[in-house]
Amino acid sequence: MRPNTAPKRKATFVLEETLLAELKQAVKTTGAKSVNALVKTAIARLLDDVRKARRKDILRDAANDPLFLRDLHDVERDFIHADGDLTKDG
Repeated sequence: MRPNTAPKRKATFVLEETLLAELKQAVKTTGAKSVNALVKTAIARLLDDVRKARRKDILRDAANDPLFLRDLHDVERDFIHADGDLTKDG
């Protein structure tokens, strides 16, 4: 989660009554401090999932990118001896 020291700005969202009722019930059952705190946590988790999915897409694309794979191969080749030196004499 992001630090609480970041500037805050009020936002208004329109939710179905049933969803709001579920949120209020979830506050009671999860021990969240408030509906606002629960929504903030849920949004932060969702955005974290979005960022992870984006990184996964980027890595999948890189795995099929001939230029990236060539660069990776070149770096591995250039450092093969340096990596071997790290295992000798601590």
